[in-house]
Amino acid sequence: MKSLSTTGLSDATECDTAITQGGLVTCSLIVVDDFHDTLVTLQELFSLNCRDVRAASSGTEAIALMKERPASIVLIDEDLYDFSDSDLAFHLKALVQTHYPHRECITVAVRGDLSPDEMRDFPGFDYAFSKPLDFAKFDAFVAQCDQKLRNRE
Repeated sequence: MKSLSTTGLSDATECDTAITQGGLVTCSLIVVDDFHDTLVTLQELFSLNCRDVRAASSGTEAIALMKERPASIVLIDEDLYDFSDSDLAFHLKALVQTHYPHRECITVAVRGDLSPDEMRDFPGFDYAFSKPLDFAKFDAFVAQCDQKLRNRE
């Protein structure tokens, strides 16, 4: 995925237009975090690379966003106030299977109880990243997912 500086896009408005017209991305993201500052920061960072990023401050809001338009990747923080992270991951995957059977939903846990090199299975999740989130590593992961999804089309 190209960054704004290498695509020739001058600002976020042009980036939004390119996303809307389907020119740059196939991966869309929903970031779920009940801490407002983190949510805004992650949304801004992921948007820099012309990614279609929507933000939800609760599990209920994430479900509404997914019903409105499915996302390819959902990044879910632990300890949401209205859902456990695993329950939300299972719920979102079931929603996509029921309403959008041709789509795939990759769920990603962001956990404070993981060391950066540790890999563990978390029920409902396809992948897990440790806190603090390594943005470069996660961006590379999204690029791999993007390529995987493009190869399926």
